[in-house]
Amino acid sequence: KSGDIFTFYGINAEMIAASNHGKLSQSKANFQNFLRDIVPYKDFHLEMVPREMDLQSRFALMEKDFSPKTHHIGHYYNQETISMLEEELGAVTEYEFVLIVRLKGNLIEGNAEVKEIVSNAFSSVTDTLVSLMGLERDVSDEFFDRFEDMEQELFDKVSTIPGARRLTEDQVYYLNRYY
Repeated sequence: KSGDIFTFYGINAEMIAASNHGKLSQSKANFQNFLRDIVPYKDFHLEMVPREMDLQSRFALMEKDFSPKTHHIGHYYNQETISMLEEELGAVTEYEFVLIVRLKGNLIEGNAEVKEIVSNAFSSVTDTLVSLMGLERDVSDEFFDRFEDMEQELFDKVSTIPGARRLTEDQVYYLNRYY
């Protein structure tokens, strides 16, 4: 409704032993540099959220290695293990970080040409007026294309963190349900 454009990234939590001081220091330094790089975007949110581990897929992958003679036995024990884990723990999850960055407000401050800035400002005002009237406006692909370079530049910065990736549309839906 507000016409803002957000990017969503997932960052796997990295397990580092407390006794590994070198790796711990390096990881902290990398993360501090990353945060320094995204400060110009001004509006970003970093939060740790649970992610389902999808035990069915993981165990199905393991079943590919079972002997054909005993496959049915292995499958039975896989299903029993999944049932026991879900009964004891509920939904089995692991945690990951989610980074959400607002792009649209930053477009005007970028290196855009004057014509593009005026066009974006006009579109923003139009979107606001349409929203205030309680209407919705279809968003064309060209609108999102204007942000492709900016998103790629941001992703290049995000990808300096090990395990960082763009979230899929389904993962963004999950986040919306989670909140």
